[in-house]
Amino acid sequence: MWQAVGRQLALTEAQTKELQRDFWASEELDEPLVRYLQGLRPQCKTAILSNAWSNARESFTQTFHLDEAVDMFIISSEERLAKPDARIYVLAAQRLGVKPEEAVLVDDFIANIDGARAAGMQAIHYRPGLDVRAELAKLGVSV
Repeated sequence: MWQAVGRQLALTEAQTKELQRDFWASEELDEPLVRYLQGLRPQCKTAILSNAWSNARESFTQTFHLDEAVDMFIISSEERLAKPDARIYVLAAQRLGVKPEEAVLVDDFIANIDGARAAGMQAIHYRPGLDVRAELAKLGVSV
């Protein structure tokens, strides 16, 4: 993705790398949410379902260590499917070994929430500061 952006903007390789660093400089991991995800295991199966670029798995594991927080990653660029396509939610449920109606998607984009619901999942619209535990409890999930 970054190579394509660099070409589109006529950047050198060094400029493209600098743009990528600057782009991610303000990204902050929601540490309490990650700890909560870790705490859900092993009672719940968890996954990160991401519309992400080709080397996202490496970033998720090496930079953020999210492999320690969830059971698996399902990454759109690897699957050739992307949210909000209902097929990716069904795939996620299958990989986790659950029915779509037994799964809950937590996502920050309404289109993805709608896609998950169309696939039979329950869904929570995430916003910074949202009490995910309370929202899950409203859906009958208490862990």
